[in-house]
Amino acid sequence: MVANDPAWVRLGDLLQSRRKSLARAVNADWRFRRRFVDDHLLDYRTTSDLERGDRDNYDARTYARIERAYMLKEGAIESFLASETEALEEQPIVEVSESRAPLAGEELAVERVAVTQDFEVVLAAVRSQYEQMTDEERDAARRQMIEILNEIDDSSDQTPS
Repeated sequence: MVANDPAWVRLGDLLQSRRKSLARAVNADWRFRRRFVDDHLLDYRTTSDLERGDRDNYDARTYARIERAYMLKEGAIESFLASETEALEEQPIVEVSESRAPLAGEELAVERVAVTQDFEVVLAAVRSQYEQMTDEERDAARRQMIEILNEIDDSSDQTPS
């Protein structure tokens, strides 16, 4: 396939659409490509070329990084290019029913998080909220997370009698 081939253009459209879906569900700033690539440690030019269908010469490692960032199933890009009739296979996005910046001195409250198959999705949502916190709130969140992880470790260490 060559650049601007209809399959590559369609792939780019689907990637842009997926990024905007992620922006609505996880981090509103991801509607901006620059913020998305920065948050996922991607190369801006490569991501831009992919979203516009401008190139067709990417290696498997690039596909894997793009698939993780866009929360696509492993191999989704190559499968799509081999058979354009299928949509890109996506991992479900974490849905946050209420997300807001905390008020001064208030702990962050997220009423419901629908945890999906992919732990990275949950971490992306946590990161988004964490970035909005003050230093004091971040310290409290770190302490709380350590307590939760210690509780999980303690409960998994106990063997049933």
